[in-house]
Amino acid sequence: MKGYIVFNKDVAAKLMLTGEELIATRKDKKEPNKNVYIFRSSKTIQKNIKNIITK
Repeated sequence: MKGYIVFNKDVAAKLMLTGEELIATRKDKKEPNKNVYIFRSSKTIQKNIKNIITK
């Protein structure tokens, strides 16, 4: 299974608004009080992540 891991909840929320599919959420192994968001790989996800981060 290929996917993209996102550590920032704001970026994850914006990705979901753009229509990217969230596969799972789990606790971060290094920082247990934070979550890690895993998104399904798609043709547009890299472009969407770049657009969100550069804004």
